[in-house]
Amino acid sequence: MRSAALRAISLGPLRLVLGCALVFLPEALIAQTTSAPDSTRLITHASCVDSTRQWLGMFVGDYRVQVAYRAGADRWDSTVARGQFSWDLGGCLMLERQEGRRSGEAYDYVALWGTSGPPGRRIQRVFAHSQHGLLGLSEGRWNDSNDTLVLADSAFVRDQWIQERLVVSRPRHGSFIMEGRRSEDGGRSWIVTHHATYTAIRPQ
Repeated sequence: MRSAALRAISLGPLRLVLGCALVFLPEALIAQTTSAPDSTRLITHASCVDSTRQWLGMFVGDYRVQVAYRAGADRWDSTVARGQFSWDLGGCLMLERQEGRRSGEAYDYVALWGTSGPPGRRIQRVFAHSQHGLLGLSEGRWNDSNDTLVLADSAFVRDQWIQERLVVSRPRHGSFIMEGRRSEDGGRSWIVTHHATYTAIRPQ
């Protein structure tokens, strides 16, 4: 009985500290990046809005999308879709939607874009489409000339690693290109899986 009371007394300050931490934790998000000197850099709502608008704001708008999906070694499925990029969570994230068809069936997808990834891969995109609903996360950055955005991810499919890239050109005069690429040999060679040309209908 006495030992239980002593344990309760000794845990009292710890419980108080944990309680305070739970109260104040939602106020901000601490970014843990072990490779960076600012590994406890504070990411606030204002900073995520600033970086997202700077790195992704040029895409926001409504688009007509002319897209071709690879349907075989030398066959393509071409279609026209509707695309939209808009702000979400007060501008901290960008929401991408596309509605169209693929292989004769409805094909819609959503993607969330953010800019709070690790150093060297600050831009992130979480993607899912209506034909299987799996979530995919890709990360990357603008290239040194600041005219091409490259995001990368990988997946283990049928006992082998598949590498994927999403290559996006910087919008010029209301138009840009988004291209998916895939490698099954560790990045030594790449094939184009889809090629889309976006033309602005109503920029925001």
